[in-house]
Amino acid sequence: MAGVGPFALPASKKGCIVHANDLNPESYKWLCENIRLNKVKTCFAHNLDGREMIFKSVEKLNHQRASDKPVQIFQHYLMNLPDSAIEFLDGFVGIFKDFHELLDVPETEYPMVHCHCFSRSENPREDILEVSKKMIPSSHLISSRSIHS
Repeated sequence: MAGVGPFALPASKKGCIVHANDLNPESYKWLCENIRLNKVKTCFAHNLDGREMIFKSVEKLNHQRASDKPVQIFQHYLMNLPDSAIEFLDGFVGIFKDFHELLDVPETEYPMVHCHCFSRSENPREDILEVSKKMIPSSHLISSRSIHS
């Protein structure tokens, strides 16, 4: 859902390691081109389905853990597909269940999921909160304070 990289490239330029993903082959092509033109070394392009990318990020943790390398947990997931990103939230349910020992240390937290979305409701905040709670049954993880109109 990274498109051509409007969020991924600036984050990478600021020193973040970014795994930018877009299923659309044309967007992916221009994402790769923008990474090359901007000479960013810490932005890695992927051309996968959104759910597949979520699962692959956890597979990466398993590979790191198996190799005795320090495990780097993703800190943020940014889903910039306003028309349907919210439909991918269920892909996060339970994916970190095997990593509690890594996430229970004080300096490590679960990743934050940023989901850009549209609502046609007269009360978009409540609409988005309601849909989010359906997608992520652990409703205590979602609060209306985290939803910005």
